[in-house]
Amino acid sequence: MPDKYIVYEREENNIAYVRTIYHNPIPDFEQENGMYIESIPTAETPEGMYPVLMVNTETKELYYNYAALPEPPVTRDEIVEQVTELKQAIGELTIMIATPQS
Repeated sequence: MPDKYIVYEREENNIAYVRTIYHNPIPDFEQENGMYIESIPTAETPEGMYPVLMVNTETKELYYNYAALPEPPVTRDEIVEQVTELKQAIGELTIMIATPQS
């Protein structure tokens, strides 16, 4: 008997993403939208991407789709730096406007 059990969601054309993996499930473990599998492939994740484990529910083939990682949130230090740069630019523009042109 296989030692892994997967639960999947959003099946479309026999393709679904794997939501949960149970290792060494109890005997006769069954859940809706689930199946026993032999092994899980290793992800070969490209830089800037993350793996999404998929399953063909008809053939029980597991594979990965890769999605782009979201941009990291802006840190407080980055915001402070940007505000400082903007204040400096405003000061320089104010001086340029206030200085008479010859």
